[in-house]
Amino acid sequence: MLVIDDCSSDQTEEVANNYAKKDNRIKVLGFKENKGRCAARNLGIENASGVWNCFLDSDDIYFDNHLDVLAQLIEENTSYFAFVTNQIVKEKPKTYEQKNYYNKNLL
Repeated sequence: MLVIDDCSSDQTEEVANNYAKKDNRIKVLGFKENKGRCAARNLGIENASGVWNCFLDSDDIYFDNHLDVLAQLIEENTSYFAFVTNQIVKEKPKTYEQKNYYNKNLL
């Protein structure tokens, strides 16, 4: 697991480093100055070692089954390379319709 701290104003780096000391699967990275969400995600992708990346921003939460749902989608749709799940914004659910995107369309 990678934790990317983009100069947060709370104790994210300290808390994450405490967890990293107890679990060598956790790696904490960050910047000396705030660079924004895109730079943080790019740093995460550059340092990722897994096959799949899953983002969780500081103002988001995962439901308990979030990663299980994504794992099932991956297993059932092996030709896909990106997935998105439903979200709730201000207690209003938003559902994404399933679409097939191809690399050329995203670039």
